[in-house]
Amino acid sequence: MLIQKLRTIRAATAVLATFIALLAMTGYQVASAQGEQLPPPPQNSMAHLIAGPDQEPQVRVSWDAPDEGTVTSHTVSRNDGASFAIPGGATTYGDRAIVPGTGYSYTVTAQNAAGSSPASAPATAQVPQAPSIPGSFAGTVDEVTAADMAPTVTLTWAPSTVPEVSSCETAHPIQGYNITRSSGEDTTELGSTGSGDTSFIDNTAAFGTGYTYRLHAHSAIGASPTAEVKVTVPTRPVDPPTGLTASINDPFDGNISLSWDPPAQGPGITGYLVLRYLGTDPYQGTDIPTTIDELATGNTLVDETAVAGIIYSYIVMALSTDNASPPSNTAVIEAPAAPSRLTATTGESAIDLYWSAPLAGTAVSYRLERQEQNGEWQNLADTTATTHSDTTAQGDTTYTYRVQHRNDHGGSAWNTSQPVTLVAVPSAPTGVSATADGSDNVVEWTAPDSPSIAGYHVRHRTGDSDWNSLAEGIGAGELTHTHQDAAADVTHHYAVRAHNSAGNGPWSDPASTSRVTPPVAPTGVSAALENNDIVLTWTRPSSVHVDGYTVQHRAGADQPFTESERLDGAATSHTIEDIAGDTIYRLMVRAHNAGGDGPWSEAAEIERVLLPSTPT
Repeated sequence: MLIQKLRTIRAATAVLATFIALLAMTGYQVASAQGEQLPPPPQNSMAHLIAGPDQEPQVRVSWDAPDEGTVTSHTVSRNDGASFAIPGGATTYGDRAIVPGTGYSYTVTAQNAAGSSPASAPATAQVPQAPSIPGSFAGTVDEVTAADMAPTVTLTWAPSTVPEVSSCETAHPIQGYNITRSSGEDTTELGSTGSGDTSFIDNTAAFGTGYTYRLHAHSAIGASPTAEVKVTVPTRPVDPPTGLTASINDPFDGNISLSWDPPAQGPGITGYLVLRYLGTDPYQGTDIPTTIDELATGNTLVDETAVAGIIYSYIVMALSTDNASPPSNTAVIEAPAAPSRLTATTGESAIDLYWSAPLAGTAVSYRLERQEQNGEWQNLADTTATTHSDTTAQGDTTYTYRVQHRNDHGGSAWNTSQPVTLVAVPSAPTGVSATADGSDNVVEWTAPDSPSIAGYHVRHRTGDSDWNSLAEGIGAGELTHTHQDAAADVTHHYAVRAHNSAGNGPWSDPASTSRVTPPVAPTGVSAALENNDIVLTWTRPSSVHVDGYTVQHRAGADQPFTESERLDGAATSHTIEDIAGDTIYRLMVRAHNAGGDGPWSEAAEIERVLLPSTPT
């Protein structure tokens, strides 16, 4: 209703302007109550089309304002009855309410308090036609291949045209084409193409959906009529596989095992397409998938081309005779890469291990295992460091170590060290003994049960004195040492220890010996008769210890000596009973100790003289 009233007012205004113009042509002057004169008609009215790539097309109308009288506004009238009031002293107007392919004529009147001037001379402008509707607009659904994640709709059309222009006119060529897609109440702007394009590919459509595609060309003048085409995208006949999982063997052997559940419903499955992408998201980036198998059978597959330290994403699609399912869930996995340069070095009481982190992938943790003497592998440590000190290693035992990198999916291949032996200090020698040999003491021992002995040390002391080194350079194969010219009449103590590259072992239990000087001959030797017995007495030697005595005697110079039994060391006399009479006895005594028998004493002689018998 409001629009209708505006049209009525515009028509009345135009009639009034025409009436005033007729009066002016007859010379009739209309004056205001104050005597103000109507303005003369505007001069030099012109109209021309303005159109460009970045502006809305319009017809620009311009004129010169009257030189006489006061002008408060202008009115621009168009030949189709439309009029436009321009307040103030403006002398231009841009008419945007134009239709392509239409010619327009404009007149201008000036207004003041006295009224409206006669109309100016007409100014004309021709608006060129917009591009024609694109021809032969068609849409087709491309054949779905197993690798397609979505259907592809290809739109084609014949190019739009624009009318030819004369040499004095400006050409307005086609700038491009706009494409929209509708499904139900949803409309999607698919984008624009270049002016020379005659096709467009829509790869964002969904399976099982009907679409209306709309296409129009546009130039600086405006848009062409819209072409439409309806396209129905067929549904996928196969449900996707489910439950896809990826796993590795521990340790990683270069294979990634895949398993999945078959589709819940759909036509018969002819096989599966297995695709592998780099990274964690197969739908991002520009990564081109690797086809692991184009027609896998069964619900399992082993990827034998995987590389450790790289994140892979797998998807599986079920195939029927004429289509492929949507992709399964994504299985993401990274097989851990193995550490490198594992070394094992021996210290004083531990084996120190060092290795380098993997060159690829993210190191999460490490598992360290130890093998003793080619036995079973035993877990030694799980750590995030790249070093470890094995303080539980036993001496003189050969070990081999191996380390692997582990993450949530399992362990890498093992990196194995060279065998290494922790050398322990040797134990103490056993069976240590010390014996006197003439003026020397001989120390002997049995080697300890240690495989790596470099040699022996012998220490010595006498009595309760401090220990001192006796010998340092005894070889590993020598099990005896002679202490030459050992002091006599004192107790010697000896101990032995072994040594190797790990250090000195403990000292053995001590062994002791004494080299005693034999006693000198007893002195003060004398013999006395007691009835029928001879009592020999002597004085004990004072220089050395005496363990006992031996007495020898003989009756007559031509008789051998007879030795007594060993006498106690405290004895200073000995009795020879029932000796014969009228015989000279020769007696001697000697002392003995650990050093041997001393010399015989000086001889004592005595004769038992018998009384003469009764004469006969």
